[in-house]
Amino acid sequence: MLVLPLALALLPACIPHKDLPTGDSSADSGTAAPSFTSEQLWSANDDWEPAIAADPNSSWVYQATTRIDQNLGGTIVVRTSSDGGVTWGADQVVSDSYSTYDPQLAVASGTGCVYVTLLGGAGGWSTYVRQSCDNGATWTDESPIAPDDWTTDHGWLLVSPDGDDVYVAFNATPPETPGDAGVGYVAVSHDAGQTFTQVHVTGDGTLYNFEYSAAMAPDGTIYVANGEFSQDYTGPAPLVLWRSSDKGATWETATVATSQAPADCAWADGCTFGFLAAQSAVAVDPSGSVLFLYSKNDADGQNMQVYATTSPGGSDWDFFSAPIALGVHGNNGFVTAEAGPTAGDFRVGWQGSADGPDPATWNTWYQRTEDDGTTWLSDPIKLSDLATGAPYKRDVGYAFPYGDYFDMSVDGEGVNHIIWAEGASWTGPGGTWWTNGI
Repeated sequence: MLVLPLALALLPACIPHKDLPTGDSSADSGTAAPSFTSEQLWSANDDWEPAIAADPNSSWVYQATTRIDQNLGGTIVVRTSSDGGVTWGADQVVSDSYSTYDPQLAVASGTGCVYVTLLGGAGGWSTYVRQSCDNGATWTDESPIAPDDWTTDHGWLLVSPDGDDVYVAFNATPPETPGDAGVGYVAVSHDAGQTFTQVHVTGDGTLYNFEYSAAMAPDGTIYVANGEFSQDYTGPAPLVLWRSSDKGATWETATVATSQAPADCAWADGCTFGFLAAQSAVAVDPSGSVLFLYSKNDADGQNMQVYATTSPGGSDWDFFSAPIALGVHGNNGFVTAEAGPTAGDFRVGWQGSADGPDPATWNTWYQRTEDDGTTWLSDPIKLSDLATGAPYKRDVGYAFPYGDYFDMSVDGEGVNHIIWAEGASWTGPGGTWWTNGI
C-alpha cells in the first residue's frame, strides 16, 4: 500500500462551514498540496471519461478509460496496479470490436473481484458488465443489463461486498414506448452479474433522467444520485436521490435541490447546450450517513456552483442539512464523491473554471470533511497542478473538461485515487490524468 510522506495533521486547516467562502481558490492558487502526487498523464492517446476503483482490502487499484480513434470510435482500456498506484501494468482492451464508451469500475471488497461496465454494441447503445477475479488478467464474457432491443445510456455500477449483488443505474428508451426517452431504471443482479432484471424507478419520458453516482450503506441500503432534465435542457432540473432498502426490488425518491437551465458552451468546439448542466453524486460513510454533492445555478444561463449536504440516513434519509457552497468562482460541475474509512469522512471533487472573459481556464478540485460536513478544508485543493505536458495545458489550467464525468476511489488506508480527463475542447483531443494522496 502506498505510504505518503505527509501526515494528516499537515493538511490545510478547517473552518466552520458558515464561514466558508464560495470561492477565490481559483486557477492561480498554486500547485497541488504536497500530500497529493503531481498529476500524471496516462498516455499520449486520445483518452476521455475515465474511471477508477481501489480494493479497500488490498493494494490493488484499477483504472479504465475510453480510448478514442477518430475512425473506429471508442475502445475501453483497463490497467492495474498491485502497489497502490505507484506502478501500472500494461493497457488491456476489455471491449469487443464495436465502438464502446462510458466505463465504470467497482471492486467487491470481500472477494477482490473487479467489475467493469461498457456502453456499446453492434446494433445500438447497450450496456454490458464484465468481471475479473484474477486482478484483471482475464475477464468473463459480457453480460447485458437489459434486452438487446433497449437503448441504454451511461450505467453507474455498484457491487455488494460479497460480489453477489450487482446494480447498474441507467436510463433507457424501451422499444415498446419509443417516445419515452431517458426513463430511469436500475438493473439488478443477484448472481454476480450473470443475469439482470430491470426495475423501473422513475420517469415517463417527460423528463430525461441522468444517473450520476451510486453508493451502498453498511446495511445494504442502495442510493443513486440522479438529475431530471427537459428533453432540450431548458427549464428547471430537479436533482433527485433514489433509495432502495430491499436489494433493488422497490425504490423511494427524494428531490434534494433544483437547478435552472445551464450556460451555453458554444465557445468550445463541438460543445452543445446541456453539457454544462447540473450534476449530482452520492457517498455513504461507515455509519450510514449520506452525502449528496451537486452542481446547480439559480437562474437560466448562470454558471453552476458546487454544494454539499448531508443526511443521517436510516429513517431520516430524506432529511438533509443546509447546503454548503464549495465551488470556486466561475463555472463548476462534473462532481464526484466518496466516503473515507471512518464515520463523517467524505472526499469530493469537481472540475471548475475561473472567472473572467476567457472561460477556458479549467482545473480539477478536491475538498474534504471529517465531521459530516460541519467543517471543510479552508480552501479547495487544485489537483491539476501542471502547466505543461499537453497542448491544452496553460499556466492557469486546462482548456476544457474532456467528457461528462470523472472518478474518485478511496482505499483501505484512506488514500484518495482520483482520475479525470482534460482536453482542447469537447471534441478533443484530450488525455486522462490521475493523482493519488491524502
